[in-house]
Amino acid sequence: MAEINKNYKLANEIIADIIKKNDIKSGEYYYSEALEIAKRIYKNLNEFVDKELKQYNWLDVHYILLEHYSKTIHELDNKHEHDELLKHQVYILAYFIELNLDKSYPGSSIANTDKINILIRLVSLMYVLQEDITTLNIIGNDYSNNSKAKKYLHLSINEDLTIDSYVDNNTKENYDHYFHIGHDSLKNISKEITYTLSNELGIDFLGYMLIVMLFAQKSVSNDLKVFQIELNNVLNEIRDKKFNSEIIKINYDEFISKLEIAPIGIKNKKEWLSEILNYLIIDKEKIKYVGDKKNEYINIDYRFKRENRFDLKPIIKKDDILIFSRESLIIVFYQWNNCFEYFYLPYDFSLDRSAKLLRDKKKTYEKDIVSNVYNLLRKNNYKVVSNFEVYKILKDKSLRYLGDYDIIATNDKTKEILIIECKFIKLSRDKIEALDQQKKFYGTAEKIIKKDICHTEPLKYYDEKFQRRIYYMQDNYKKILTKNNLIDINIDYNIKSFMIFNRYFTPLFKELDFEVLSFNKFKESLESNQL
Repeated sequence: MAEINKNYKLANEIIADIIKKNDIKSGEYYYSEALEIAKRIYKNLNEFVDKELKQYNWLDVHYILLEHYSKTIHELDNKHEHDELLKHQVYILAYFIELNLDKSYPGSSIANTDKINILIRLVSLMYVLQEDITTLNIIGNDYSNNSKAKKYLHLSINEDLTIDSYVDNNTKENYDHYFHIGHDSLKNISKEITYTLSNELGIDFLGYMLIVMLFAQKSVSNDLKVFQIELNNVLNEIRDKKFNSEIIKINYDEFISKLEIAPIGIKNKKEWLSEILNYLIIDKEKIKYVGDKKNEYINIDYRFKRENRFDLKPIIKKDDILIFSRESLIIVFYQWNNCFEYFYLPYDFSLDRSAKLLRDKKKTYEKDIVSNVYNLLRKNNYKVVSNFEVYKILKDKSLRYLGDYDIIATNDKTKEILIIECKFIKLSRDKIEALDQQKKFYGTAEKIIKKDICHTEPLKYYDEKFQRRIYYMQDNYKKILTKNNLIDINIDYNIKSFMIFNRYFTPLFKELDFEVLSFNKFKESLESNQL
């Protein structure tokens, strides 16, 4: 612990020296000032880390980083609950590994753990600052007239010239509030997409997942345990015994030759296994690629446009030797294994047909939320209609611009009318995608102005479309809902409006006149009479 504190202190002294040389005073910095400071500190940190890495042989640095990476993954995998800090640390270490692999300096100085730990602290700040720079650029480009957005992120330069980055965000994702898809449905999705993925990836995708699962030492069915034992035996036999339990070094050809694992019907086991292994080997020359274009730096902002990432390809090949850790395959396993439930691929560049198939399936399961909300309200003594179109009820085609109400529910006893919009949104894969989703659903304004949306022209954002429907129903509910016997004409009802998502997704920069809830939170509130 003393050594960790010492390394942390030394790293902070380096950061303080950079801040001092740039003549940055202590204080709180927002928006354009924060952006300028983040850019200057990032540039200086990048130059310092690069100079330090030049001293060491890249492979020595890789061994140290891989050990850190593996231990962090092991800790995360053994957590019983979601740990965002550990997950973030995994991303940072993967980024540092990529940085080191991309440079691949042939230095001769000894890279000890203490020195690399100092650099990990500096690279952690670089990672955060790169996220901040992109976030502040988005705010500057898209939210320049939104005062709340301008205060969303700020940098704090402390009296001791250390730096902290703060996000004004009370909407941290609560993973307990995710609406999960049933097991049978997931099996159907995975069956349908497996063939398409195999074609687009150019490998046997099911075979790939089998090998990854065995490497990651995930629980397997009884009929696969023989393969797990086979892999363990081969690795123990041929691995370089000089290395600790985290790091594995094996000869590529020897491994393929000795490992007797292949599905029934595979004619050429070596070719089948080579294709799978090759897909797990990172290409150092393409680490900076975003899509099919090489970037000037390693982009952490749109990770899903980068196929050649260490968290997806955690094996390096030096001559005929493979170097990796089994823990690093755990992250690969989870990303592919969870992608069907969350309707996104670990990356979607060059996987157009597979991505489209998932998008189409997502639309199907959007309807599940509507039916679940419908049944929940019926169970709790509400009269309920779904996919309710006012223009049909009033026989007035000029009202088609309103669209349909996902759910209208009424209760004469409580004198309530519930107007509900249901949405299904993917989990965001990084901060930048989260901001993109915010803009798509809630736009860039601070609030909705009634006169700006109460017209018959198409609206762009989901919240505005819903609010327009709410306004119309508030003004006309007795005329509309008496035709379906949903209300008693003699009662004045209290109208409550909810936008319900499959997960926690409230607006970051906008005030709304309706409540935004996750499905599970809505269910909890309804059943406890706290709506």
